[in-house]
Amino acid sequence: MKVVCLNPSHGGSDTGVTCPGIEEKDINLEVALKVGAYLKNYKVHALFTRETDKSLTMENRAKIAAENKAEVLLDIHFNVYKEKDVNGFETFISPMESAIAQKYQEIIHRWIYSYVGTLGIADRGRKFGNYNLLNMCYSRNVVGILLQYLYISNPPGAKLAKDGEVLDKLSYYTAEGIVKAMNLHTS
Repeated sequence: MKVVCLNPSHGGSDTGVTCPGIEEKDINLEVALKVGAYLKNYKVHALFTRETDKSLTMENRAKIAAENKAEVLLDIHFNVYKEKDVNGFETFISPMESAIAQKYQEIIHRWIYSYVGTLGIADRGRKFGNYNLLNMCYSRNVVGILLQYLYISNPPGAKLAKDGEVLDKLSYYTAEGIVKAMNLHTS
């Protein structure tokens, strides 16, 4: 059975981005758990790096994915920027990644953006990023894809991130992107 590793970034004392009423670690976990719930209908094992509010090193996150033979690790994030009017959705993979990783990124990005675009969120694109976790995944033969859903540092993005229906749909479209990218079938 194929394995996808869902990594709700941050956790424990590492809150990630904080805005009034939002700690990134909490919404990352909420989205990851919902993605996993949607994937239960498919022939895939949805593995989590964390299912509770706890701290993990990047090394441990990559190790969990590799030891469980995950094909893909999705690194779930929300974004922040000093200029409050910046918004957008973007995805990253390691610059060392293969054509298959780029294809997975393209499919997952397209599915998620098919929803977030309807919210007036800019498409900031599919990019290469020299992020530690992505490079650790690459070195362990796991495709790592970092998702930056919304900029919660701007008021419209923060409002969307507090909306349960928006988080449900982000989770659904993320799961559908995984289904299409990994060519999953219903169980």
